[in-house]
Amino acid sequence: MEVRNLPFRRRSGSGAVGCLLAGAAVLLTSLLGCEPPPDGRSATEPTEERFDRREGEFPKHAHHSKEADQATKRTHDHDLTAKDPRWYITMHGKPAGNTVHGINSKGELLGSVLGDVPESAGGEAQGVRGMLHTGRHGLLLVSANMSDTRILWYGSPNSDGILPFSSTFTAKRLTNPEMVHSYALAVGIDGTVFASNQDTNTVTRYSGIGTATPGQPIAVPPEIAGLGLPPGTIVPRAGVSPQGITEIRGIAIGADGLLYVADRGASQVLAFDCKTGLRHSVVAGASQGLKHPIQLLFAPDGETLYISDNGAPAIFRTNVRTGEFILFANARTGCPELPSSLALDDTHLYVGDRKRMQILRFNTETGERSHDAFVDKLPDAPEFMIPASIIKASPDASLPADSQRNAKSGG
Repeated sequence: MEVRNLPFRRRSGSGAVGCLLAGAAVLLTSLLGCEPPPDGRSATEPTEERFDRREGEFPKHAHHSKEADQATKRTHDHDLTAKDPRWYITMHGKPAGNTVHGINSKGELLGSVLGDVPESAGGEAQGVRGMLHTGRHGLLLVSANMSDTRILWYGSPNSDGILPFSSTFTAKRLTNPEMVHSYALAVGIDGTVFASNQDTNTVTRYSGIGTATPGQPIAVPPEIAGLGLPPGTIVPRAGVSPQGITEIRGIAIGADGLLYVADRGASQVLAFDCKTGLRHSVVAGASQGLKHPIQLLFAPDGETLYISDNGAPAIFRTNVRTGEFILFANARTGCPELPSSLALDDTHLYVGDRKRMQILRFNTETGERSHDAFVDKLPDAPEFMIPASIIKASPDASLPADSQRNAKSGG
């Protein structure tokens, strides 16, 4: 498979001779994609490994609050509400970020969009991660706490833009033991919901919303039942199968109906059959430059797959039908050192920067990075970002709808 770089158009310089010395460092670091950290932050921290060590157990006090929302608004010098967001974003786990925030078209944080979760339902989310649109039925959200992993179900936004809590879609329990420290969500063509689980390195699957038993773990298919897998498992860990996953992160469903899985530990992106659990193919690996693939995002065509990799660091783009593989962005062209969340609109790929707590934008045609961050000074490291508009679908909209394939932002 040939790997090529996306043609990149650098912005032309425009400094006068008198500004040459003052601008030389800025120009050099811009061309190298290694701008100095803002606000005097150390360039050596945090690393992805430090983030990983922090993950799993989130303290009970790490929940969003009105005070945290107000602090976020004061940081951006605006009196904003959660109404009419263009994007939803989750962050790592600090109190100010441990919720779903709205972002408007100008890149301004709008505060939390989540309604309260009653204590009888387990209380607020702890360690929010992946999100999934469910059409007119609202949003599914990962609460990734290792000892109490849940997928929470929120309804469609009310007039104030707040998503009211509906119920717990599914949770770690004896009948669902592999769901520990979940990371990403995806929805199959038939509405089945998939979750990647970091601490078990598995993918589990559940009956979708609109079925008689939403959130119920689906039986292990007969093709892999001989492995002795617990209920719900569709992709096993490497320890029980040579086709399994060593260190799981992002997942996505393609237009071909296959389940695509990022294996950070094996430097691979793999495709699995959603019905049988059998490995279909290796989409990309170390020979194409992958080191630590993290998140996966399909363009609306369901064939163009973006891959964030915080080991390279880089963003890769591949067409899963033709096999074309492109280095979309790297450090030289502005890829952050710790890329995370991926999101798309008609003209830009949005990339989360976990180290500098920003959201950056890249032109999808040229690969050129916008000079200014789309969102700056986030209260915590970004994790997942999805367009908000699909949740406002009309009542007769098909259900569920995969935000990674069917949603264009801002509509």
